[in-house]
Amino acid sequence: ATLPDNSTDEGTWEVAHGQTWTSGSLPTGSTVVLTETTDSGLWTPGWSSSNLTIEGGGDVSATVTNTLKVGTFEITKVVDWSGVTPTDVEFSGTWAATLGSTSVGSGDWTVNAGNDWTFTGPTLPAGATVALTENTVSGWTATWSPSDSLTIVDGQKAATTVTNTLAAGSFEVRKAIDFGDA
Repeated sequence: ATLPDNSTDEGTWEVAHGQTWTSGSLPTGSTVVLTETTDSGLWTPGWSSSNLTIEGGGDVSATVTNTLKVGTFEITKVVDWSGVTPTDVEFSGTWAATLGSTSVGSGDWTVNAGNDWTFTGPTLPAGATVALTENTVSGWTATWSPSDSLTIVDGQKAATTVTNTLAAGSFEVRKAIDFGDA
């Protein structure tokens, strides 16, 4: 705070969600600049007013609203039919998100022609790591690019592609003629 005589007074405050903190008395005409330091980087503070002036001996107030930084993820499927005529096929798997050692979400994903081979995950905290797995489908191989592990970024969609290739084969027919005793 800058006091009317241009001297300064500094301090710290700490308040829990839903609680109120009140400063000590300051003289009329004092100006206060409020800031908040967040340790985790997970939150964006938004102030109703971060610059206050004490007027007329009355109380002034400010509200800080911390907004969680969030993002999402997307899995896009590429299907390589290896020259075979496409059939109705579906691919699925699981996802699990952690922030440090804390689980922040998990679930199943499914892609098929009906959802344009794309799955978009839920909103998750920025910095979370999402581990992806795909259920094995007989006759198909899977390749992830860039990875089967994604990091959530604030305001963005982390993306990966999984390409499934049909392990196609062929067969051969050989003809043999038996002329008997002729």
